[in-house]
Amino acid sequence: MFLPPAIQAPAAKPTSPKPDLPPGFKDSYRFVVRPWGRVDLGSVGPREKVTRTWEMENLSDKPIAFQVTDLSPGVIVEGTPFQEPIPAHGKRAFTIQVDATDWEGYQRRAIRLVSDDASQPTYKVLFDMTVRPDLTVDGVTKKLGGVAPYESPQAIFTFTRETGDPLELKVTSKLPPYVESEIVPKGARGELRLTLRASKVPTGQLAGLEVVKVTTNAPRQPTFDLYLDWSIQLPVMPSPSRLVFDDPKVTALKLTLKGDQAFEVKTADLQAGGYRLDPLPKGKAKAHTLTLHRIKKDATNGLLVLTLSGVEDPLKIPVIWADPSRK
Repeated sequence: MFLPPAIQAPAAKPTSPKPDLPPGFKDSYRFVVRPWGRVDLGSVGPREKVTRTWEMENLSDKPIAFQVTDLSPGVIVEGTPFQEPIPAHGKRAFTIQVDATDWEGYQRRAIRLVSDDASQPTYKVLFDMTVRPDLTVDGVTKKLGGVAPYESPQAIFTFTRETGDPLELKVTSKLPPYVESEIVPKGARGELRLTLRASKVPTGQLAGLEVVKVTTNAPRQPTFDLYLDWSIQLPVMPSPSRLVFDDPKVTALKLTLKGDQAFEVKTADLQAGGYRLDPLPKGKAKAHTLTLHRIKKDATNGLLVLTLSGVEDPLKIPVIWADPSRK
């Protein structure tokens, strides 16, 4: 018995896998650039040159020629896609070099690719980066807290130029007599040293914030405003640190003294005219309250000097009559 050969279905033609297209890619597009969309080049030095590679794929059935327009300053584009057309379904790579010189901070840049295919005539290659400043300081605020009246602590601000160029610093603001400045050059680095002379701080001033203006030779960082935040810690802390009568209706103010250990107010010397001090509290305690009365309209400014048990130096409290009628 004769059997005809089995009829076999023709073999299916192999299909090429669909290209990995980015989200939002339209079917009408004839080419794709990878990476697609904006590219973050990250943190870049002030004179650093960054190079990144992109790839172009021709999705059409005919060659496509490209040219580059609208170059941002400091950008160089190189690659075969701009020397000859990309063949149908071909891929070509190109590089973008970005020179960060003369830039600073966050930067957004782009180049425009122009094709000879009317279906997709242009495409923008977008990229951004953050250019680091040439000159930086390790902190704009330094704190000197809990300083004893006899101490002279130092705060150091350290400057660094990333480019390696020599650094010049100069303090241009006028500092109070109790703050001394010194600049120590170290090539591309430098230090500003501020010394607090606690013994020279005016009586009654227990804290302060000094503003120090510094000029430099870095073209893009010509000035810095720095801050010295300081405070003095006495064995016994007065609150307030000054007794200021600034309202004619107020004729009595209370002074609270607080210490870590129990102490006694041994003596009080009121070196200001037109005031009366209530009798001193007796015995030892960690806190005492004193009351001062203004008894004359023409009271004078002066000091309340207290000697305390267990404290070597006398405590001096400014007494001030800030008569509003004199303003």
